[in-house]
Amino acid sequence: MYTEYMNSLSPDWEQLTPVTQDSDLDTERFNQTYGYPSRPVVIKDLGDDWSIPGKWSLSFLAENFGDLKFQGEKPHPENPEIREFSLAEYIAYTASCTDEEPYYLNNVNFHNYTALKEDYTLPEYFDCWYHAIPMEKRKFNLSWIYIGAAKTRSELHLDIWNTSAWNYLVSGHKLWLFYDKSQYPFLYEGKVDPFTADSGEYPLLQQATPLYCVQKPGDTVFTPSTWWHTVLNLDTTFSLTENFINKTNYQEVLAYFKNGGNEKAWQSMKKLVDGHLENTTAINH
Repeated sequence: MYTEYMNSLSPDWEQLTPVTQDSDLDTERFNQTYGYPSRPVVIKDLGDDWSIPGKWSLSFLAENFGDLKFQGEKPHPENPEIREFSLAEYIAYTASCTDEEPYYLNNVNFHNYTALKEDYTLPEYFDCWYHAIPMEKRKFNLSWIYIGAAKTRSELHLDIWNTSAWNYLVSGHKLWLFYDKSQYPFLYEGKVDPFTADSGEYPLLQQATPLYCVQKPGDTVFTPSTWWHTVLNLDTTFSLTENFINKTNYQEVLAYFKNGGNEKAWQSMKKLVDGHLENTTAINH
């Protein structure tokens, strides 16, 4: 299913390193093995105790939330093409889509305001300090649903505010590529598609050695802060993703805001982080 895309990436792709798979993770082992070292991982059993398996599906969404309206997007960097869909219309579109560049329903967040939020409980290692801010005062909720037809993709990017993220796949299959800081010189500041780039136009990309994985239903992929990554939907996919700030990545988040030139935003995030660090110090003593 994914080999044709990997062959387009590199004829020697089988020499690349797959992302580690793991399970039965407690907070200490996750943080020491993946969080603090900043290493991607595919967690195989995180959602086993959630209500999502066996409940969430595209037909479930169409039946219960099908009238909600959203914007689908085709990923043209300079001028994205937008089309409005109801959720039921987009789900029907994915079933019959033959577009080479399909519309992608990404960054959908209606679940944050429904009982769907009660269908999953996160482990301590995915705690998000930003959630200490009341929902109505947050700029973003940092929680999204993604639904994509086959061949839709998230282009090469760094996650919002240098946060880390987790992505739980309800259905379908996703191909992920990850590039750490040592790969930055080969990525043209993210203005390149590793799957389609011309080697003559982007010769440095041939030197990049990403980690890769194919995410399957029930898998949770952890994306550490400051890793460039791109995600290709191999078939119709439905996933839940959240970004987070905590003790494993707050320094990268603060660096993002400090270098961003918005003093008010920097002071606000620093106050949030300092408050959690003080609480952590008090608990440890």
